[in-house]
Amino acid sequence: MRNEKGQFTSEGNKGRPKGSTNQRTTRLRDKFLKLVEANESTLHEDLQSLKPKERLDVILNLASYLIPKLKATEMTLEDKTESQFRPIKIIKRVIVDENR
Repeated sequence: MRNEKGQFTSEGNKGRPKGSTNQRTTRLRDKFLKLVEANESTLHEDLQSLKPKERLDVILNLASYLIPKLKATEMTLEDKTESQFRPIKIIKRVIVDENR
């Protein structure tokens, strides 16, 4: 059930569960994968005709559609307990100039 702003209310349908995949996105990725697989030999020939840098750019661009990207993570001091920190050893060295 939605309110006047179009948002889901606490009663009734709560929407798609967190972490579930969008069906449209899944279908598009499957179609794209089938397209790449169906044209594999042509793609291979086309890639071979490119310069190495161009070839790498194309491969990386294609990979972004086929391989999920890793999410960047950030850690704060609140995320760690005191026992999880490793102490840093401070090493003092004395440099002697023998030419003096």
